[in-house]
Amino acid sequence: MKKLLGLFLSAILCLGSIGFVGCAQKSSSSGVIIDPTKEVINISLFSAGFGTQWLTDLLNDYNATLTGKYQFNRIAENTDSIDTITDQINAGIRKADIYFNDTSDFQRLMRIDGMLLDLTSVWEAKPDGTETTVRDKILDSETFEQAYTYDGKIYGIPFSQGLSGIIYDHDLFEDANLLAKDSSTENGLTKGTDGIEGTFDDGLPETMDEFIELCDTIKGRNYWPFLYTDTVGGGITTPVMEIIVGMYEGLESYTATITYDGTYTSPSTGVKTQIIPSEGYKAYQIGEGRVKAVEFLNDVLLNENYYDSSLQGINHTASEEYFLYSHSAGRTRVAMTLNGCWWENEARDAFATDARRNGAKWGYGKRDFRFMPIPQIEGQSETMNGKYVFSTNADGSVFALRSSDEEKNQAIIDFLTYFASDEGLSYFARETGSMPAYKFTLATDDYNNMTPFSRNQYDILMNANTVILRPNLIEQLTPINYLTTNAPTRWSVVINGFEYELAYDAIVRTSASQYLSALTSKYDADSWQEIYSQVEDILQ
Repeated sequence: MKKLLGLFLSAILCLGSIGFVGCAQKSSSSGVIIDPTKEVINISLFSAGFGTQWLTDLLNDYNATLTGKYQFNRIAENTDSIDTITDQINAGIRKADIYFNDTSDFQRLMRIDGMLLDLTSVWEAKPDGTETTVRDKILDSETFEQAYTYDGKIYGIPFSQGLSGIIYDHDLFEDANLLAKDSSTENGLTKGTDGIEGTFDDGLPETMDEFIELCDTIKGRNYWPFLYTDTVGGGITTPVMEIIVGMYEGLESYTATITYDGTYTSPSTGVKTQIIPSEGYKAYQIGEGRVKAVEFLNDVLLNENYYDSSLQGINHTASEEYFLYSHSAGRTRVAMTLNGCWWENEARDAFATDARRNGAKWGYGKRDFRFMPIPQIEGQSETMNGKYVFSTNADGSVFALRSSDEEKNQAIIDFLTYFASDEGLSYFARETGSMPAYKFTLATDDYNNMTPFSRNQYDILMNANTVILRPNLIEQLTPINYLTTNAPTRWSVVINGFEYELAYDAIVRTSASQYLSALTSKYDADSWQEIYSQVEDILQ
């Protein structure tokens, strides 16, 4: 009797406190404040270089607004790939209800009846109190929608985008007088690719000849033009190569060579070739853009005059540190690095070390780094003239497991709609310094408080002349790339019995000519039929 009375009194005391701080609220292992009187919807976040604090902050603020029976929690950091997550879910292992992923290859899950929650209503929602829908906000929404749709339902929304390419030290370019001059403009710099004064490409090379001249000038000043790493897409050489391909071929032809379906227009002759899925091998035989990309990799990025060959083989962390510390006495300054939008946030510890050793001006957010648009290529597709072309190394996604509890499903839909609002997206942008795959409005204070590199990213994404290539997302538009056991890989080759996954590895260890020969002859009608036959019934 005493025990029952004690439990009753404890419940009364707990209820009486809910209006203030909840009943013994506590932090989860991820730092999210949890109310024990509510049920929990768990979120898995693949953070990589973006970190996790942004989601913890968002959830604490969002949970405080909820009046229903559900709240949201971020589980411990998840580094599982979608392939691993798919295998776990198929085995009955459900670590979370919502998955934020760094890639978008969850099409196998989409095909399992009743497994994923239909998020079509999120796409159609208007989260900002305007007539703008989430679909309107999503960058390249048609491609994302096609990749995330099965049997008339949309099972995902975009998350992060691994914008990648050449990043340059703008402070060094100014101090060393490396920006191109034009006395007729107000700022004294050339107008750049867009021909408009006052935009982020002012003073940067407009043609490939000017870019090579810049590299020679940098080397002549006793600086290294480039630094990259052997990890992450061949040191981000692969995304740069994708940019070259897309610029030279144009988006329609570029997409056709990845989906094996569409019209390919030869940039050199104008001849049009229809590529069909059953003859996808032709994409490797006629793709002129990949030839241009290999030439750029071999002649420029792997030019031994342009990088310190003794640093080949270092990982991404060491590469970031070397780039940042290259201003130090006794080191050779590095003008440009190949990396992604996440690098500055990922290198916070290196910035802190540099500031401690050399002064606050070398700390995080104090230096001005920017993406360098790839200059125009001779003979490129006219559709790419005047465009800033970038590529992602991956495109993040969000999907959710369907529950038998419709109230829980609606809570998930409401949360993801909030995430896609300007307010929700700003949590990610503010904390990580990188931009999600949406057009959204940052508050003026948020924009001004960002690092120069983050502001540069935002300016790029909001510019009407920007084209973002998403090769890994485009791959998901055909089951040839994800339902076959020997799915084609875009850059891999076999030379002398040895398989090279990336052009970078093959060219460093063999030669550009050997690589191109292996790439263009990679498939023939018979070997392609072995792949195509596995999905022929689906595609017909």
